[in-house]
Amino acid sequence: QFQKLNGSSRSILLAGNCLEDLPATVPIHLAIRLAENGKCLLIDFDSRRDSMAKIFEIDSSKMNRDLRVRPVPSPFDNLDIWPARFFDLLRQMNLRSLLDEANQKYDYIILYAPYLPCLPDRKQIAFRARQAIAFSRKDRDTTPLYTLLDDNKCKILLKS
Repeated sequence: QFQKLNGSSRSILLAGNCLEDLPATVPIHLAIRLAENGKCLLIDFDSRRDSMAKIFEIDSSKMNRDLRVRPVPSPFDNLDIWPARFFDLLRQMNLRSLLDEANQKYDYIILYAPYLPCLPDRKQIAFRARQAIAFSRKDRDTTPLYTLLDDNKCKILLKS
């Protein structure tokens, strides 16, 4: 079903209300599975933990010699990671440019935002993603997450 998402754009935002609602294992398993069928980019917005870099043992504190930040290959074929720390290194996030370039190179793009309502660039992330799976425990107030996605025209495909 992921291949049918939003026509030619096969990117999706995995958005959580808070860290406990969306564990890092969810985007990892999805990305590994998708990489079996095409080239996949996993973009991490978990700047508190830089969890994808830690899990895949990527040193996200260094830039290339040409001062360009590029996705880092993972140990899995066809799976690249964009660590959260890269956004700090760039000092200004240009998600539009990143996604435009990634859409040319990748079959699938997963944006991992486990606490989307708390992120400084939350509106830009929701707007650029255009489609999301929203994660929240039933006992939590989902209003901030759902309102953010709705206000930025990010279609909620599934509520989990």
